[in-house]
Formats: sequence, C-alpha cells, structure tokens
Amino acid sequence: MMVTTWTNVPGFGEAVVYPLSFNSHVRQVLVGFARLAAVGQVKVRFDASGRAKFGVEPKHFLDDSRLCVVVEIGGRHIVFDVHDTADLFEPLLRIADVYFKRSYSRALHGALPNVRPYGLNYGVELEEPWPTGAMLALRLEPGRHSIREAWRALDLPGCRHTVVSNLLGTPEATDEPRVMFMTRVWDPDDRNDRPNERREERRQISLMRVACIVALQDRFGARFTGGLQPSRYAVRNWPDLVADSRLCERHNFLAELDRHDVCVATDGLYGSVGWKLAEYVAKSRAIVSEPLRYELIGSFTEGTNYLSFESPDECVRQVQLLVEDKRLRSAMMRSNSKYFAEYGLPERLVYHALSHAASA
Repeated sequence: MMVTTWTNVPGFGEAVVYPLSFNSHVRQVLVGFARLAAVGQVKVRFDASGRAKFGVEPKHFLDDSRLCVVVEIGGRHIVFDVHDTADLFEPLLRIADVYFKRSYSRALHGALPNVRPYGLNYGVELEEPWPTGAMLALRLEPGRHSIREAWRALDLPGCRHTVVSNLLGTPEATDEPRVMFMTRVWDPDDRNDRPNERREERRQISLMRVACIVALQDRFGARFTGGLQPSRYAVRNWPDLVADSRLCERHNFLAELDRHDVCVATDGLYGSVGWKLAEYVAKSRAIVSEPLRYELIGSFTEGTNYLSFESPDECVRQVQLLVEDKRLRSAMMRSNSKYFAEYGLPERLVYHALSHAASA
C-alpha cells in the first residue's frame, strides 16, 4: 500500500466508522480511514449498522443520507457529508460534534461553528483487495449495485480499480503544452419531479460546457483534446462534440491527463467542486476553472493553483496565458502537486478532519 510518510505525528486512538452507503463519493472517506490505520495513526472498526443506529434509513437510491459517514471517536460524533449540494442533513447535524461538509460555504455555514469544510472529493479504492469493503457494499448498496461494488472492492476481473497511484502525476511542464477538457452534459428533463430551477441550472451548466469546448477547439485545434461524454442527450443535441467513449472511461481519462499540461474545469452540479478538478490537482496539472463557489481546506488560491473564468472567451484567454507562459504553468503544476500531497490524499483528508475535531 502506498502511504504518506508520517513522523512525530500524534495518533487518534480508536474510531468506529459507520458508512451509510458504499457509494463512490463516500468510499474516499473509508479509504482515508483504512490508509490512516495502515500507518498506525488510528485504530478503525467499520460497522454497517449506522442507518439503524442513527435512524436514517434511506428512502431511495439518491437519498441524502447515502452520502454521509458517521464516526464515533473519543466519545464524540464526527459526520462527513460529501453531497454535491450545500444542504446539511439535519438528522446527522443534530448529533454531530463536528460536521465536515464537502460543499462548504462560509456565507452559508459560517454561523454554525461545528460545520467545517471537508476538501476535495473524488473516487478511489484501496490498493489491495478489501474484504471489509466488499461486506459493506453487500450490506449497504441496493440490488445489482451491491454485487458490482463488492466485486470492485475485491479487485476482481472486469471492474476497473482506481487507486491513489493511478491519480498521481508529475509536475513537469512540457515545451509544447496540450489542453484538455472532457466533460458531460446533464439532461434537465430526465426526472419528472425535478424542480424548474434545477432544470434550468442543468441547462446552463451544459451550455457553458459546450461553449467552452467549441471555443477551445477553435483556438487550439489539434493541441486540444476534448468533447462530451456519450449520452442520449449529448448525441441528440451536440452530435459533433461527442467524444470517443473509450477516452471517457476513467482509467483512460486519467492516463490521458498526463499528456496535457493545462486542463479546464467547470461547475459541478449545484455549483460543487467536481471530481475533475480534484483529479487535475492530483495529476499536478495547470488548471483553468470557473470560480470556486465552495471552500477547500488548506491554501488553494486563484493565481497559484488555478486561473478562473466566467465566459468561454475568458476561458480561452486564461488557457492561452498558461500555454504561453511556461514559468507560470510550471509553478502552478508544482503548487498543485504540493497541495494534493498535503491536503488531497485520502488519509490526509481524514487526518486533517480528525485533527480539527480533536481541537474543536
């Protein structure tokens, strides 16, 4: 197992970790605890009984509670909430001594002293087969998802297994930089019960992504790799922009990032900081992104870790700046490599959360 080197770092005692699902968003937290336990920083027991214990049985597959983990440690309750939205899950907020929120906003959450930012969220697995993870998947995932995720946890043939080493890149700027923006579009009408404001939000997200792809293609031509993830909605509306499905497979996408110095990110659903930005940081890429609506832990700042844009034309200008200025591009790549090593690795995310909780 690849782990961080720890020296003169105090441990945290024993923790009981109650995942409320084995969803890919939540799994990063579980992997973080497992990796932290592997270096002796915490003793962990995973327990699948959290839904009954805390009275939060999900009503459906997309229930908010499925994107939470509750941890009991030192007589306290710590909640990890990795949902895209800024909404807080009230049943767990009531019991939380500290509540770590993925989409954290000081403006929205600053009046609640027990709510704190979590950090970058992305999908990751343990390096070796994980029988405990398979048990959690079988207990917590519905229907066929339980078998698929248990299979993935055991790293059995047929499931792609993304581990930390697959995510990491080298901060080396090239002399002929390439630009990448692979993304998806969201069908606003795929659910009849979706509120109109949510439908419009999805339309605007998709239109911004499409406009950026077109503008980047026009400016950078063969030096640009980009397109839309295949879907019925994408094919119906923008067939000329649909990318090769093989390039959109996550293992191919992550490998392709190594060939591109500059990568573009747009808002995720509900304005969340999406997985792609986290993957760019892990790969030590130079980043051009829409302004971040939510806060990360540590120091992640515009100009050092990314350049921001608010229109397709501004996106092109910021990308052009990084393409032309190797010194700036190289410095940004090194900054992102350093940030991920300190604040992005799964065990570092958990370590910082436990450290804050212990001192709160």
